[in-house]
Amino acid sequence: MKYRLENGLKKFPLDMKKSIKRRFFDFYFMKGSVRGEIIKNYVSVLPLEKREILISLSFDDGYLSHYECAKLLHSIDVRATYFVVTHLNKLKDKALISTNLEKLQEMAQMGHEIGSHGCTHLNLLKMSTDRVINELKYSKRFLEDNLAQEVLGFAYPYGYYNSRIIDYVKKFYFYGRGAGAYFFEDSTNTNPNRYAIGSLSLKNAWWLSKVLVLNSRLCLLFVFHCPESKEVKVLFDIIKDIKRSFPFRFVPVSYIAEMQEEG
Repeated sequence: MKYRLENGLKKFPLDMKKSIKRRFFDFYFMKGSVRGEIIKNYVSVLPLEKREILISLSFDDGYLSHYECAKLLHSIDVRATYFVVTHLNKLKDKALISTNLEKLQEMAQMGHEIGSHGCTHLNLLKMSTDRVINELKYSKRFLEDNLAQEVLGFAYPYGYYNSRIIDYVKKFYFYGRGAGAYFFEDSTNTNPNRYAIGSLSLKNAWWLSKVLVLNSRLCLLFVFHCPESKEVKVLFDIIKDIKRSFPFRFVPVSYIAEMQEEG
C-alpha cells in the first residue's frame, strides 16, 4: 500500500502490520523542509510561544556505542541522560561503557547526566529484598566512586516495578524512570510523580508532532537502547531540525524530575 498525499501532508496507511518504527523512518527521511512544515501543521493549535515543551533523551543499558551518541549531542549543545548497567561487561553480546571508565567520565564531563540501570539488569520484581537493595546501592556506589558526582536517577530494568520497588528506590535515588510498561505511566509527564516518570520508545516517537497539540506544557522523554549508526544519524538530524525551528528545550531527566512530586 502506497502513501497518499493530501493537502501536502504525508498520510500513513492504516496497516497495523506495518512496523511503527518503519513509519517513523519513512516520515523523518523526508526532506527537512517538508518535515518542518508537517510538524508546524500539528503544533499550530496553540502558539509555540505559549508552550513549555521539554524533551529529554534517555539512553538505557550503557552500551559502549553510546559514547559516540554523547559526542554528537554535545556538539549541538544537547545534554542527554545515560542509565548505565554497572557490573556486567556485555549485554546482548554488546560491550558496555562500564568497561571503559575514561569514556564514561568524559561523557559526564560533557554535561550529560549519568544514572543507574542496576548492577546486572535483572527484573527487580523477581528479586528478594536483599538483592533489590544490592542492585540499587552498589550500582549507585560504583558510578559515584568513578564519576565523583551524585547519581540522582534510576531506570527500572525492563521498565518493571511496583510500590515495593519504588519504596526501595526512594532510599537511594531522587527519581525513578519507567519505560512505558504500565498504564499509569504518563508519557507526557503532565501528572507529576518523579518515581514513575513516563517515557516513549523510538518506535513510538513518530507521533511526537501530534502529541504537542494536547497540552501547553509537556515533558517528553524518549528512551533509546543501542541505536544503529543509521538510527543515530536520523536522530541527530531530527534534533537539529527541532532546535533550529522550535523553542523546545532539551534537558536531562533530572531536570524533569525536579518538577515532579514524590508520589
